Amino acid sequence: MLNKFFKYHFPITLYLIIIFIFSSIPGDHLPDLTFTVSDKILHGFAYFIAFFLFYFSLSHTREGSLFNRYAILFSLLFTTLYGMLDEIHQLFVPNRDADVFDFLADFFGALIGLIFIILLTKIKTKKVIL
Repeated sequence: MLNKFFKYHFPITLYLIIIFIFSSIPGDHLPDLTFTVSDKILHGFAYFIAFFLFYFSLSHTREGSLFNRYAILFSLLFTTLYGMLDEIHQLFVPNRDADVFDFLADFFGALIGLIFIILLTKIKTKKVIL
């Protein structure tokens, strides 16, 4: 049972903790990095990964459970909720604020993950020969 936790559920747990830690850094302590890509793309990518980790975890819950049957929808829901809560959390971090566009980037990153899973599933079930 513990082995199953570490294999399937620990990765998303650790990833969410890492996001929380980075979100807890006060704004004036953030490194002044000049990115060649928008921070919205970074948000989207981070939550694209979070979606996959949620999906990996939920699709390995007890067979026939609600979370298992609807893993893709719950993954989108949980990823979106975590993105929203992360933005609210930043309201309480010195020199940080909540940004609706960061939240939208989080949501769209998760949505792209959902679309990607659907496409992979369709390709896998059709057994397309390229």
